[in-house]
Amino acid sequence: MKIVKADFEKNPFVGLFLRANDNLLLAPKNAPDKLVEAASEALGTEAVRMFVNQSHLIGLYTAMNSRGCLLPKTAEAEEMLLLKKAGLNVCTLPENFAAVGNNVAANDKGAVVNPAMGAKERRIVADCLGVEVVARRIAGFSTVGALTVATNSGFLTCNEAGEEDLEVLEKGFGVKGGRGSSNMGTPFNSLGVVANSRAAVVGELTTGFEAGRIHEALA
Repeated sequence: MKIVKADFEKNPFVGLFLRANDNLLLAPKNAPDKLVEAASEALGTEAVRMFVNQSHLIGLYTAMNSRGCLLPKTAEAEEMLLLKKAGLNVCTLPENFAAVGNNVAANDKGAVVNPAMGAKERRIVADCLGVEVVARRIAGFSTVGALTVATNSGFLTCNEAGEEDLEVLEKGFGVKGGRGSSNMGTPFNSLGVVANSRAAVVGELTTGFEAGRIHEALA
């Protein structure tokens, strides 16, 4: 797995702005061309430029696998249509889960979600992404999507996750994974790491030791 360091106009939390699956990279319209080109090349994806409710925080407001993309209810029709044209199922979650990327972590085999989600919200996630859904706190946090990056080859969660947490994540995603951090100790991995089964784009402040742990978890 290739590891590439990047930033968004000197902001190392690249996961706030980008979201990837094995085919697509979602990037804001105002993202630097250099960043989008480098990330697309590393990940082996086609870039889709967009906003979500006119926001450039694409990573924060989306969760995605190769089948579908979840958006907040405030997403605009034009934004949803763009994703549908890219071949994705598109569904929305209610406003209390508007930061979709913080509340859902998913790959093509499963999804792990905020346990505050009710049966209706979990069904939306399952139907949109075409996977089984597990609701679970990780390391005491309900925002499992903020802590965890999942791909079809592995997952990365926070260092504070216990053995039982890892077992739940392995079962939920159908792949092995590990613990780690990014950007010099940040536990919220999805804010500092954008990954698919080929590569990971990590924040510029990510140390060599952290990059090694990320590679080990996701490869």
